[in-house]
Amino acid sequence: MTLLAFNYCQSQIASPEVTKNSVVHLTTDDGTCNGILLNNSDNNGIRYILSAGHCISENNRFLEVVVGRDVVISGSDLKSTSWQSSALESLLLSRDLDYVLLKLNEPIPEHLTPYFAGWNARASIPVSSYGIHSPGMEKIFIEDLDRPQFATFDGIDEFGGNPVVNGTLNILRWDQGFTETGSSGSPLFNNNSRLVGLLSGGASTASNPSNDFYTRFDLIFEEIKSWVSSGQSDLFIDGLDFELMKNNTFKKHNYKKSD
Repeated sequence: MTLLAFNYCQSQIASPEVTKNSVVHLTTDDGTCNGILLNNSDNNGIRYILSAGHCISENNRFLEVVVGRDVVISGSDLKSTSWQSSALESLLLSRDLDYVLLKLNEPIPEHLTPYFAGWNARASIPVSSYGIHSPGMEKIFIEDLDRPQFATFDGIDEFGGNPVVNGTLNILRWDQGFTETGSSGSPLFNNNSRLVGLLSGGASTASNPSNDFYTRFDLIFEEIKSWVSSGQSDLFIDGLDFELMKNNTFKKHNYKKSD
């Protein structure tokens, strides 16, 4: 079993130990994919989930979402803490950009400390980037210390869509890790830990960790902004930490006594 490991001496990442709590599993009639809990500009904890559109076909359906705290070490045992729900609602699907926006209509248990990922909706190329994907229950860290490039992903044809010219961020080669089967829909973050892409497909392997394609979030944003943005000026936002949100709510109601 692969544990989430970080090379802080080399990495430019702000908070991967927090953003990993935004990655979820999605099961369908045909298999499994990854998804990401997405924050909105109102920071109100609405449970939006973004995943790859090809994870579901016309005659297919999402069965459940699995939210987990990755692998927990308890003494000498490795344990996984997870929770699943079938209360999923499909809001929007695109074959051309290969994404689906879902809403989870059931509260996530607090002990799972979910994180709602921030995002960058500007048409920019990050200085460096990292991904977190989860082909099994473990969350696996991958990192590219170089700039990706805009590219057209012809594999969209296989998913029933028309490839958008320069519609993806192409990771030329990972400096650490590689993507795996079952990780479609997993996130790509920039060096500020904001979502910039969603895994659509690629060719990376352990022996050749190169040539992965992530649908650009700035293009997705133009179609989903009525859900995740309350104003035209919201081109990037930070993530929402569930624990921090809960603590701030407590402080607002913990009135100070007068002297």
